[in-house]
Amino acid sequence: MRYTVSKGIEIMTAMYVPVALPVASLSQYILLFFSNGEYLPASYPVMIVLVIGSIFVSGNLLALALHSIRKTKIFIILSSAALISNFILSFLLIPRMHLIGAAIGFSSKT
Repeated sequence: MRYTVSKGIEIMTAMYVPVALPVASLSQYILLFFSNGEYLPASYPVMIVLVIGSIFVSGNLLALALHSIRKTKIFIILSSAALISNFILSFLLIPRMHLIGAAIGFSSKT
């Protein structure tokens, strides 16, 4: 099981990070390509979500591994903690930082 999870983390990291980081760095141009300049301020939250997601990409696979070996109690506790942190950070950061605060709060679920 450890070998499978370890290889899964390597594969996910090797697939996700090389895509997420260039997309994060080019998010302004991608938004301009698909929309107009009104959506340009959303490029910074996109960057935050993609960079933080690429840092914690292995956590998603570990959560699935816990679920697959019937450690659902740990999975539920971790999911509840992520939900609570998402709610608290969103509640605190969105009024002050608007879209960037929402991106940080959303990224706390990882």
